[in-house]
Amino acid sequence: METLDFEYEFSFDDGTSQKFSIQIDAKLLVVKDDPNYRPPDWTLLEFKQCGNCPYSVNEKKHCPVALGLARVAESFRGETSHRETTVTVRGPSRLYQKRTDVQIGLQSLFGLTMGASDCRHMDLFKPMVQFHLPFATFDETIIRVIGNYLVEEYLRIQDHRAGTADLELEGLKEAYRQVNLVNQGMINRIRAVAKGDADRNAIIILDSFASLLPLELEGEKSVLRRVFLKEGAEQKESA
Repeated sequence: METLDFEYEFSFDDGTSQKFSIQIDAKLLVVKDDPNYRPPDWTLLEFKQCGNCPYSVNEKKHCPVALGLARVAESFRGETSHRETTVTVRGPSRLYQKRTDVQIGLQSLFGLTMGASDCRHMDLFKPMVQFHLPFATFDETIIRVIGNYLVEEYLRIQDHRAGTADLELEGLKEAYRQVNLVNQGMINRIRAVAKGDADRNAIIILDSFASLLPLELEGEKSVLRRVFLKEGAEQKESA
């Protein structure tokens, strides 16, 4: 398999629809470039460049995260966030469908395209790109992110790339701090061109997930304890 192919279709009650196809290099887990696509100026690297951007204009002309968002954001520029739609996601091995509003559909689509961008700060999400889960809840995201991180730590020890595992998840916390900054950068870019609020709100939702996860890690890890240690189950049964 050379590519991972995904298609997002937004079907509206008035009979109109929008489709977006994403081809991802199966080895690099990066969205494949479309040589015929001319990106808008707001994707230029220096346009509202993220404060933590690891690149210079000599390395990249366009922001890799913004490039992944551009075609979708341009199509939904005047869209309102709460317009109802049916979102169908066709992936390499299964189909998902959800009746929801535009911003939730875009949140899922943006999560895929941002994770599969050629930005160093998005490397954390590459394993999740391969096993993309549309419309993931916060609890699902927590478990997937931490699970993927700990698997990588295990493999690093197995391959003698590290002496000890980062069981305190300090590397994960720092990675999410960088992701927060990227999300804010994308919000600033889209705010400069968007007419509606759907695409901006979709990234704000993504950013809220990214902001809450470090708090969960710093706290009592309630989601993980509830799922894996069954903490809280006895209280619910006796209530």
